[in-house]
Amino acid sequence: MPQGLAFLYCGKLDPEGHQTSSPLLHSLIRQLLALNDQRAIKSVKKLARLWDDAESGKQEPAKDVIAESLLAILGFYPATTIALDGLDRLTPCVLSDFETTLGSALEASQSR
Repeated sequence: MPQGLAFLYCGKLDPEGHQTSSPLLHSLIRQLLALNDQRAIKSVKKLARLWDDAESGKQEPAKDVIAESLLAILGFYPATTIALDGLDRLTPCVLSDFETTLGSALEASQSR
């Protein structure tokens, strides 16, 4: 069974300076799904619809929905490596939000 692998570089800021961690989490989930089977992809269909809605101008998905989806994806791998670079380019608020969402999913995955 393959292991999960994702790499995030936070070097390119959008004009607003990354006001949300959602693009980072979206990239992370997309990368982890690229290596997985259809069961994992089906497990995040709700989140995919919410992100599509957000791109149409609606509200972004709630962080707990993102964390639950990330946890579901992590459950399909025996181990996952996530490499992060350029975190110093994020605003403190976005960095804190990213750490909280990612941390809650990782803590829950370790207790499974």
